[in-house]
Amino acid sequence: MIRFSLYIMICLIPTILFSQKFELLSPEVIDLGTVFEDSVVEGNIKFVNSGNQELIINGVRPSCGCTVAKMEKKTYLPGEEGEIVVKFNTRGFSGVVRKSVSIKIQDVEPSVVRVIIQANVKPKLEIEPRFIDLQDLPLDNGLHKRKILIKNNWNRSIHVNTAKSNFKEIEIVPDKFTVGPDSSQTVEIQFAANKKERINTYLLLEIDKPYPIEKRIPIFINVRP
Repeated sequence: MIRFSLYIMICLIPTILFSQKFELLSPEVIDLGTVFEDSVVEGNIKFVNSGNQELIINGVRPSCGCTVAKMEKKTYLPGEEGEIVVKFNTRGFSGVVRKSVSIKIQDVEPSVVRVIIQANVKPKLEIEPRFIDLQDLPLDNGLHKRKILIKNNWNRSIHVNTAKSNFKEIEIVPDKFTVGPDSSQTVEIQFAANKKERINTYLLLEIDKPYPIEKRIPIFINVRP
């Protein structure tokens, strides 16, 4: 029994004396706070080799193509600190978004450490409501109107060069306008119900300043007899 215990201790000595250890210095969830859509934001994953053997990182892999992770090198001496720079492209996202970065470590358990990067993505333009409801309209040849509110959350003026629908019977008023920082604009949609029809179309906002972008708001039409 004594010989067996001694054998176990001898086997464990190399592991105890010579070990590498990946230790996070940054939180497991890195919160980038509130950011605007279409921006590229950056977070830093910081760590240290708290063991007494060289630490080897085989690679880092983000959870999707919208996130890029880069580190300066793969090997770290005992006590040496490192950093992984993570960049997240917010285009196409809104609300609270969470993306993970997997760090693969050689000869360490666990062999994969995952860090979460999260951000609250705020749209530069808030549009309410999100779609225009022109359903269940009577066939009365009357002019039916709906309004949408366009709010500019950004710190720069946004110029809408054209506001239009691809359905010619719909009129947009106004059809061009500028919305200043932290300001809003009301747009009216006008439609004459003069025949029975069911159409799904959209309102298109063509923005040319501060940079070209398009926004589409769905329009649902149903004129009943």
